[in-house]
Amino acid sequence: MELQGIVYTPDMVLGEKRKGLKICYVTDTRPINELIEFVSDSELLIAEGMYPTDDYLQKAEQNKHMLISEAAWLARKGNVKELWLTHFSPSLANPEEYIEQASAIFINTQMGEERKTISLRFPD
Repeated sequence: MELQGIVYTPDMVLGEKRKGLKICYVTDTRPINELIEFVSDSELLIAEGMYPTDDYLQKAEQNKHMLISEAAWLARKGNVKELWLTHFSPSLANPEEYIEQASAIFINTQMGEERKTISLRFPD
């Protein structure tokens, strides 16, 4: 851009390049291998945990959804920093009962809740 005879270039206002922040949202899908690359190195992955246990695998496959364990596996394989589980089955009255199961697979797992927020920061 030029203003009053001075040419301004992006490097004059943006500073040095830095790694961006990556947030991924994955829902209404099965945990396919392509998702690992999609979520890879995300600061935050928000993923469905439609069904609680392996007992629901057939239903999850039929309805194209993920188990809580599958979402945690995706977070672990994708090397994400934090996982929020959401999009629970209406029949799942207390999703928080399954946090230990998910955390055993991916330690930094939290259950989503209404109005949940996070402040993401660029690395120094």
